[in-house]
Amino acid sequence: MTTVNDLQSQVNSLLNQIEDLTKESKIKRKRILFSAIIFLVIVICQTYWPFLWLSSILINIDNYFRLIITSWPAVVLIIFTFLLFRHKDSIDYLLRNSNFKFGSAELNKAKQEQLGSSGIDIATGSIIPIENESNEDLRKEITRLSKAKIFERIYSIIFGSQINILNKLITNNGSLPIEQAIIIYNDTIFRNPYLKNYSFDSYLHFLKNISLIYFIEPITSARVIEITTQGKEFFNYIISEKLDLYKTS
Repeated sequence: MTTVNDLQSQVNSLLNQIEDLTKESKIKRKRILFSAIIFLVIVICQTYWPFLWLSSILINIDNYFRLIITSWPAVVLIIFTFLLFRHKDSIDYLLRNSNFKFGSAELNKAKQEQLGSSGIDIATGSIIPIENESNEDLRKEITRLSKAKIFERIYSIIFGSQINILNKLITNNGSLPIEQAIIIYNDTIFRNPYLKNYSFDSYLHFLKNISLIYFIEPITSARVIEITTQGKEFFNYIISEKLDLYKTS
């Protein structure tokens, strides 16, 4: 059984890691500032008290620098490197939500089919037991982190069209005729022919097995889909984390 002290130790460990990262960032900034100061001192000394050997080094550096900036591949590389570091957060977001991951749609289809009725496993994950915890704030934080872990696992294999079904459920007061889901499914198959062997039954049951929607069996056009509490929380998580609502894989 996990005690409050054990959980507090885990929290303290995470705080220490964050503090170490902050210290490392400060050390790097100090190193850069120190290097800039040394360079400035060298330039000033060379200007007022020149040394022949230093002049020779600076001339060579200047020649190489001129050669680099007059070479277009080098210029392109410099610009690319600058943009990479300047917009690394945006690039990370694009890579995370890219719609051009080769083979990932087929892989997610296989994962959804493989889950079958055991999809509840991914909807629960390994959550730290909190039944006997007395610290209310700690219980809430553990629950929040556990939910985030679950939703990240779900998001990694859900299709954008399945997220669209959740969106329509929410905008339609929590319910939707299965006929509407069939239209979304058919459009998905039309746009992604490699999913043509993925049946509508499996496509819809995946959402039910991971507790995002609910409907009465068997599936017929007269049935109605309803969104669950976890389905609403998952959709809100996508919005709050600014994830791609229209992912293809």
